[in-house]
Amino acid sequence: MNASNYIAIVAAAIALATLWKSITEYIRQGSTKRAEQFIEMRSRLRGNPRFVNLCELLETDSPALRTVPLLDKDNFIGFFEELTLLWNSMVFNDEIVYYMFGYYALRCHKSENFWSDLNRNQIQWAHFNDFVKRLEDIESSYKPSRRRFHL
Repeated sequence: MNASNYIAIVAAAIALATLWKSITEYIRQGSTKRAEQFIEMRSRLRGNPRFVNLCELLETDSPALRTVPLLDKDNFIGFFEELTLLWNSMVFNDEIVYYMFGYYALRCHKSENFWSDLNRNQIQWAHFNDFVKRLEDIESSYKPSRRRFHL
C-alpha cells in the first residue's frame, strides 16, 4: 500500500466518522427540541389555572361547566388543536399524545355540560373533533409500550 492510498483511506474514515457524529448530534438535538415542546405543552395544560379548573370540572362533567366563559372553552379546545399540529408534524408519537394529553380531550368531547352553549359539530371545532377521533381509535386498541413511550 502506498502513501497516497493510505491517506485516502484515512481521509475517508475521518469523513465517515464526521458524518456519523453529525447525524447523531442532529438526532440528539431533535430529541431535545421535542422534549422542550412536550414540557411546554404539559406546563400549559397543568400550569394554567383556567385549564386546571376545567380539568377538575370535567372529571365529573360538573354542571358548573355551563358557566365557564366561552373564551376559556375556546382556549382549552385551541390547546388541543395546537397539540394536533405537533402530532401531525410528528413531534410527538401516538403513545405520548394519548397517554399524556388524551384523557382530558376525551372527557371534554364527551361532556354535555362543556358543550351546552356550543355546537360541537360546527366547522370551527373540526380539528378538535378529528383529534378526539384519533384518540378514540388509539384507545380502542391501546396497549402501553415502553418502547414507544419516548420523545
